[in-house]
Amino acid sequence: GLVKDRDEMRKLTLEQQKDLQIKSAERIASMGNVILDTHQYHCFDDSQHGFTIEERLEEVKRRTPMLEKVQSYVPVLVGEWSLGLRGNESINANYEENLKRFASAQLESFKNLTGHTFWAYKITEYDSGWNFRALVERGILNPKEFSK
Repeated sequence: GLVKDRDEMRKLTLEQQKDLQIKSAERIASMGNVILDTHQYHCFDDSQHGFTIEERLEEVKRRTPMLEKVQSYVPVLVGEWSLGLRGNESINANYEENLKRFASAQLESFKNLTGHTFWAYKITEYDSGWNFRALVERGILNPKEFSK
């Protein structure tokens, strides 16, 4: 392979990452009858824990063109996404409103892809960004946004 793992990939420049992703998409597309399953999380990368909500929204927007470019080669399914974020002063200020903005940005990012699947329908932590049912009940996720 071109890189051994995700951590090695992250050491490359953004331009190198994009080139590598395009080469990978071309290779996958040549196999036929394949869907690319990607997981779009924003809470596990230590370098992003201090991001403001605006930086989070920009990160979502930054990923969109690459997802759409790969979609031009092979169907892309965001097989897992959530509103799970590590809290900080920016995220926690107007927390529920920030989650709504974060949800809308991600759904906008996914609209030209083959599809997407939220991480879990229901879990025990009601106030979690991983609980689809509770996020809808709390008015943070708007089901109407899923049909855009």
